[in-house]
Amino acid sequence: LGIVVNAAGTFKANNKHLYNKGLKALFGVNQSLNKANATISVRNKLFDTCVKPILLYGSEIWGSFKSSKSSPIEAAHLKCCKQSLNVPRSACNLAVMAELGRYPLKLEESINVIKHYIRLRQNVPADSLSADAHLCQLQLDVSGA
Repeated sequence: LGIVVNAAGTFKANNKHLYNKGLKALFGVNQSLNKANATISVRNKLFDTCVKPILLYGSEIWGSFKSSKSSPIEAAHLKCCKQSLNVPRSACNLAVMAELGRYPLKLEESINVIKHYIRLRQNVPADSLSADAHLCQLQLDVSGA
């Protein structure tokens, strides 16, 4: 895996990279599930354990940046949800998510960012590189740079 950052410092390429990796994992999971006639709850559990960690890899870092409405990460999640329910791609996204009782992955991205920030503030020694980077970022934010 890894995190991909382009020259401008955005994570668009990273999200596309994770989308492609997630689709490969989703395809592998679907291959086994189609043979086993798995229930929707089993499909959701396998998505959460096999595909979602790939899609959210490094979200502690890139999740805090503004993303477009049509995130590739969320597109992979919706693709899996629609395949689980066996509905067409044109089905209403909100209805599909509500039927499965799922929330957008952006919510989990935000939770990961907050947990990472709390860990950074509480557990990192003051003389570490992470603490220095965090202090530098705070100073940049205050100065408006």
